[in-house]
Amino acid sequence: MPVRSAAAPSARTVAQRPATLDWAILGLVVVTSLAVVASLTMVASPAAAAPPLSAPPSARSVLMTRAISPAQVTARLARYPAVKLTVPGKIPDDVAAMLPHLRQAADAIDRVYWQQVSADGPAMRAALRRTGRFEGHQLAKQFLQLLEIHYGPWDRHHNDDPFLSQRQRPPGANFYPADISRREIDTWVHKLPATAPALFSPYTVVRRSGRDLTTVPYSKAYAADLKVAADALRAAAAVHRCVQPKGPNGGVGDHDSRCRCAGLATFLTARATSLLNDDYLTSEVLWLSTGDCPLDIVIGPYEYYEDRLMGLKTSFESIIYLRDERASQRFAQLTKLHQGLIDNLPLPPDLKPRFELTKPSPITIGNVLYTAGDARSGYQIRAFVLPNDERVRRARGTKNVILKNVVQAKFDTLAQPVAQAIFEPKLARQVSFDAYFNILLAWQFAHGIQASRIEVPGGGRTSARELLRARYPLIELVKGEAIALLNYLWLSEQGVLPKGAETTVAATFLAGFFDSMRLGRSSPQTAAKSIIYNYLANEWVFRYNPSGRTFEVNAPVLKKAVRKLVAEVLQIIGRGDYAGAGRLILQYGIAPGEVHAKLSELSALPVDIKPVYASMPAL
Repeated sequence: MPVRSAAAPSARTVAQRPATLDWAILGLVVVTSLAVVASLTMVASPAAAAPPLSAPPSARSVLMTRAISPAQVTARLARYPAVKLTVPGKIPDDVAAMLPHLRQAADAIDRVYWQQVSADGPAMRAALRRTGRFEGHQLAKQFLQLLEIHYGPWDRHHNDDPFLSQRQRPPGANFYPADISRREIDTWVHKLPATAPALFSPYTVVRRSGRDLTTVPYSKAYAADLKVAADALRAAAAVHRCVQPKGPNGGVGDHDSRCRCAGLATFLTARATSLLNDDYLTSEVLWLSTGDCPLDIVIGPYEYYEDRLMGLKTSFESIIYLRDERASQRFAQLTKLHQGLIDNLPLPPDLKPRFELTKPSPITIGNVLYTAGDARSGYQIRAFVLPNDERVRRARGTKNVILKNVVQAKFDTLAQPVAQAIFEPKLARQVSFDAYFNILLAWQFAHGIQASRIEVPGGGRTSARELLRARYPLIELVKGEAIALLNYLWLSEQGVLPKGAETTVAATFLAGFFDSMRLGRSSPQTAAKSIIYNYLANEWVFRYNPSGRTFEVNAPVLKKAVRKLVAEVLQIIGRGDYAGAGRLILQYGIAPGEVHAKLSELSALPVDIKPVYASMPAL
């Protein structure tokens, strides 16, 4: 059986949950139409969907489905400036030979992710690559670039509107049949509870077989590409040899620096096996024991954001990066402050014992060499806390990694221009890279805070993820962003971060909010920051000045407002409050008019970077 991050819910629990379309709520984050708000009470119904492409299309036939003009595609591409991502210094000799194999594995994972996002995307991409020299081939190349930014025909930063298709994005991506609804899945599991573990597994796709629903393990659904990835990982492990040369007297000499990556080689071999049998537990544990190797890789199915139907299926991704040991050492002391961060949480007495920080893990500062799959699609990843398997997190901790070269590129290219557009010059100067980086640092600790399993009526225990269903990923993001602000203020009070930073952190967060809002309402990160903005604006932390069309911050009330927000979010998670999660999203998830007005003024600014992996050896 595939290893899961959490046990499947019981048939009774599934049957008790309302079949409302959770992701429809998330779609409200920048919608002000009362008619749309009212529609939240409606039961989800399958969207009309044409069958996937039955034959390999031509570039001409793909371009015939375009939903935007040539001028629009040119304008959208201009919002993704190419930025070179480099790593300081020289790639160490003992890992250089592994990189071509790791890149090959990452590229195979990338192909798997294409299949997860869209049934038609891979064929459309192949067609646009075979443009030849027909009239319009330059337009085909432009659409190909946009397709590759978004990993499918829907614009992730334009509310998932189709730009190269007549079909809307299915909520369940390509993890499920395009016409399926949550009600159908819940009804099926209620009728056949024995199918729940496979149906709700993070490592299966759901398909129709006549009138029945069936599941296919990832290892079979993506067998060809996963075999390529597994073989490449084993090849990378094979080129690493741990050799300890003999000393002058015939004994073992000084420690050979090549031995420092033996743990990584062991992980690569184990992860190759995981890709082919869907059992990730052993390799996840080994990944947390790769030692002080300067090279590391994230590779496998991790994130749940692509599944907006049930919030259960994981997407494949890969991140290859080099550790910056000197920079990491600067933050090693923060692991000693974990208990203080937990004690600072505003929790009622009955919930306080139920929240803990997963096994303390040091912050690692890294620099990206290469990304693929979910880590590259649309929003370029700046940091991560992995793995997501709760059993591993509790027993062994996590890797908390900030990708500094990406953070710097995003601050320079995105956040600074936004700050200059939304603030008066004096406040714009308060937005700093240090604050931008330190908010991310505080966020790393926030995602390590977990609630223990929840007792359910009738006996048994379950997790917040299972009770909150498709609302959980968004609430988890809100928790992380809100506690990051709380952590930043507490670390400032302890003297770890600069004191008296309320104005700087509030202004830098607000610049980041507007940067994220431009990603479109379909982005979970956008939805989370929208909720936080509205909550804090309701507490008078943020104010709009209509005469200057600028925003202001009211720093003295920041701490009290953030504590109030964190308390509400933690109670939702701690109690598995499905209805409470919906209320929070409905009440604070609609962006106000002044935000929309300012966003329209930012339409010419870059929305994200297009990474150029300048330090990664080519295949």
